[in-house]
Amino acid sequence: MTFPEDTESTMPTPNRTSLKLGDAMQTVLASAMLESRVTCGAFECAQQLQNDPDNVVMCVLPVHPIQEDVTIQIQHTLIQAFCWENDIKVIKVDTMKKLSKILTMKFPEDNNNVANTCAVDADFSCVLIRALSPITDPALLQLLEPTDHPIIELPE
Repeated sequence: MTFPEDTESTMPTPNRTSLKLGDAMQTVLASAMLESRVTCGAFECAQQLQNDPDNVVMCVLPVHPIQEDVTIQIQHTLIQAFCWENDIKVIKVDTMKKLSKILTMKFPEDNNNVANTCAVDADFSCVLIRALSPITDPALLQLLEPTDHPIIELPE
């Protein structure tokens, strides 16, 4: 099989400025928080998925130790199944502690956005990111691509 001479310009090339997946996830979470596009908590996420699944672009689930409460495992399984049926990307991250740290960080007071969209005592067992249309954020686009990393390690 031969390719036309201009094949090189039409084939996608890897983005040389791509971030590590953990850094990309941190960037996406921070920008989504600033834009009030984050939903935290299993119950709140289930409501969001039931009422408006078309606006959800990503579901972030922290990995729990096996000895953790079985109800969290059941919730994750049901939420994952719903997301897969609705073509919502499911991403697992290494710990809930790192996820909560990112989602509760303070932002400068001079912006007009809410400082936190998730309270410090919020449930971080499930996090949904709603999309802006069209999706142009390179970090989000990187996370939406298929990957062979089952669990993303968030930065400290």
